[in-house]
Amino acid sequence: MLKLLQFCLLASAFSIPAARSALYGSSSPVITLDDSSFDSSIRHFGVTLVEFYSDTCDSCTRFAKDFEATARATMDVVKVCAVNDPSIAKRFNVTSFPTFKVFLGRGPSGQPDTADYTGSLNVADLVMFTMKNVNKHVKSKVPTPTRTDPPKSAGYPITLSESDFTNKVLNDTYNQWLIMFFAPWCGHCKALHPEWNRMATIANRVNVGSVDATIHSGLAQRYGVNGYPTIVLLPQGPKGPSKAIRYNGARKAEEILAFAKTHYRNMGPPVKVDSVSDLKQKCSGPLCLLFFLPQDSVDQHISTISQVMEKNSSLPFEFCYTLAGSHPQWERALGAFSFPSLFGLNLTKNVYSTMRKEKLTFDNINTFVSEILSGRASAIRLVASLEEEETIRNEL
Repeated sequence: MLKLLQFCLLASAFSIPAARSALYGSSSPVITLDDSSFDSSIRHFGVTLVEFYSDTCDSCTRFAKDFEATARATMDVVKVCAVNDPSIAKRFNVTSFPTFKVFLGRGPSGQPDTADYTGSLNVADLVMFTMKNVNKHVKSKVPTPTRTDPPKSAGYPITLSESDFTNKVLNDTYNQWLIMFFAPWCGHCKALHPEWNRMATIANRVNVGSVDATIHSGLAQRYGVNGYPTIVLLPQGPKGPSKAIRYNGARKAEEILAFAKTHYRNMGPPVKVDSVSDLKQKCSGPLCLLFFLPQDSVDQHISTISQVMEKNSSLPFEFCYTLAGSHPQWERALGAFSFPSLFGLNLTKNVYSTMRKEKLTFDNINTFVSEILSGRASAIRLVASLEEEETIRNEL
């Protein structure tokens, strides 16, 4: 009977599947997941570094302490997990162990985006890879800053209330604003109104606004208004009373605009142009820099261009960009065969220059600007005019 019992116990031992061992205990900074907890945990954690391992993997065992060190190094930002489950490994095409993947939020399909680690079993490299992908993921969620055009005034200044002043003026770091503080009963204000209205129709790089100081007396007081009319210029960049520049010259539109022009700074980011009319409007001056940027690296290049604009903020250049491939006719006319690429345009004289260096770095762009200013950049005649793609399609 005893022998029979021993035989039954032995037989039952072979019939029960062996439990998968947990490489990381309950006190470990590495969270162990299985098929029942994986999907919900990944969705909940947002950003997760996952190790896929197996019981038979010696490298997994040897790296366990280092993986715990990785978890401790990134615990304030990333959840670090481990999975020993063939069904999950199969879902994510894991064929060798250990395999490391970073799961990042939810991608376009509603599922997490993933990044595969292909480096060595090294804590520093794994941490650097993880944080690089976290930064890339976060940056993708931040909208690219855009430079807004001056609001269309239809020939009249923009009438500003106190809340309008905050929303439209103080929050606008990319444009200049000329503001007239007036009183309805003021004779000099009444005399200036026609000229102020005319100025709104010819102002190019500056917004024109008016504030009734008798209604918004607190706002007028903050800007030191003690007589009417009072004209102040708020340059690009942070705005506020300390940044306001008082205008005391002749009350003629051209002279007021000339005053604003002396304080103009070419602030970034560059302006996106999507049509020939956009391009001609932005490039109406003596020089315009036009960048063709690949879609997958737009943010990186805009950041570099903005730094160049800041360094050359006193120059009357317009910095514009368009996406590579969106205007094939422009690319053919200018000879843009690789991207990113940069061209200096003078549409008035119908000439252009090409930056010959391949990489769009701060130094290369700045050197190109210097070459144009010094006359060392070669001017090429623009043989074919730039056209809209829609126009070309209609002609075919």
